[in-house]
Amino acid sequence: MYAYCGSARGPGGLAARIARHLRLDKARRWHIDHLTTKAPVSRIFWEVDGDECALVDCLLEAGATASVPGFGSSDCRSCPAHLLAVTTSILSAALAGLPTCPLLTKKQIPRGS
Repeated sequence: MYAYCGSARGPGGLAARIARHLRLDKARRWHIDHLTTKAPVSRIFWEVDGDECALVDCLLEAGATASVPGFGSSDCRSCPAHLLAVTTSILSAALAGLPTCPLLTKKQIPRGS
């Protein structure tokens, strides 16, 4: 299982970014686009105003590994990758306290987040 850590600071914020990642018919602009058009997204975790690099650090400390160095972090100088190989126990340990939800459809994406 893999976890991708990203931000949603562009136009539309969190709702727009999640909706884009869930779409299959999109231009492949970012590394993650190549995965989300081929593999299903099974769960989405978010933290409003969160720091993607801090999340990567938490996951690495909990035992995650960067299977593809540089994946999703080409503009980051501190993380080995923003796509990490994880287990359920690693996710539980690292993400305790974050809001979570099952796979979201466009109609279920929280607005204003």
